[in-house]
Amino acid sequence: MGKNIPTSVRIPSEFKDDIELLAKHRGKSVSKTIITAIEYYIAHEYDLIRMLKLKKFEEG
Repeated sequence: MGKNIPTSVRIPSEFKDDIELLAKHRGKSVSKTIITAIEYYIAHEYDLIRMLKLKKFEEG
């Protein structure tokens, strides 16, 4: 790790209402809801991420 990740991300306006609705339903802030969505996405793509890391390691 060790690489800097931007702390601000531009979210397309068409998702604004959906994110706010989900945040309200879950009783979380919009920022926590976005973080949770990113965590779910990474977990869903975990196998692909692992494969890409292995490929990068093998290419060395």
